[in-house]
Amino acid sequence: MAIASMTGYGKGVAEIDGRRLTVEIKAVNHKYLDLSIRQPKAFNFFESELRKLVSDKIRRGHLDIYLTYEDNREQKVTFKVDRSVAAGILNAAEMLSDEFGIENGLTAKSLLRFPDVLISESEEDDEAVLGQLATRALTLSLDRLNEMRTKEAVATLANIMPKLDLLSDYMTRIGELSTQSVERYRTELTEKITEFMRDMQPDMHVILTEVAAFADKVDINEEVSRFLAHIANFRRIVAEGKEVGRKLDFLIQEMNREVNTTGSKSSSREITELVIEMKHEIEKIREQIQNLE
Repeated sequence: MAIASMTGYGKGVAEIDGRRLTVEIKAVNHKYLDLSIRQPKAFNFFESELRKLVSDKIRRGHLDIYLTYEDNREQKVTFKVDRSVAAGILNAAEMLSDEFGIENGLTAKSLLRFPDVLISESEEDDEAVLGQLATRALTLSLDRLNEMRTKEAVATLANIMPKLDLLSDYMTRIGELSTQSVERYRTELTEKITEFMRDMQPDMHVILTEVAAFADKVDINEEVSRFLAHIANFRRIVAEGKEVGRKLDFLIQEMNREVNTTGSKSSSREITELVIEMKHEIEKIREQIQNLE
């Protein structure tokens, strides 16, 4: 299954022997697959199959599914005569005519006017035909929905991928600045101690101990390494293209955690500024991947 967004619209129409069914689907993002179905009663029997067909092609998202049915067949109502009722009326008319000497004026036309003599029956829909109709229309609708969802996902990823390059550059630069800050601290500390001690030779062991403590405090090598690994993993997940939404959502949280830790260890204004920029870019990516399936 290709990467897809969770928003889109699809419409499918199918016709069989004067019957016409239109299926429309509107999709928005959701943590799970959530279906809201509005259909005529004649299609209630098909609902479980409908849900299965949808779940085979879509994994996540809230879907509003509308079925609109038109029956344009000419012969939809049939009539039949209840012979027992008609016979009873005829017998009663003949008895009255014989007993009271009156004319029996019953005709077929007048007989049909009596209640329950002529019965109308609506032709029942064939569930097999309705099932074929629903399957065709729903399949078309899902295919068109997925076409739109795929296009939106491609556009979203086209916007995200350059941001990964930018984040990688930012973090690499932060690693370089962190190394430079340790060297700068060593130089500044040595100069201050030398100036304070004037003609006395500074104790390099003390200086190195202080520098080592500072380096350990601001060390972000692990954060840099993990962050760059997360970016590589992000690209791998996208390349695999299988239900990327939840995976990328978790990964972006881990990336944000590494950036926060980096910022908390920073003693450099330049690093702090880069951390702010990275958090801004990560938030934009997070918002976009919320819409990926």
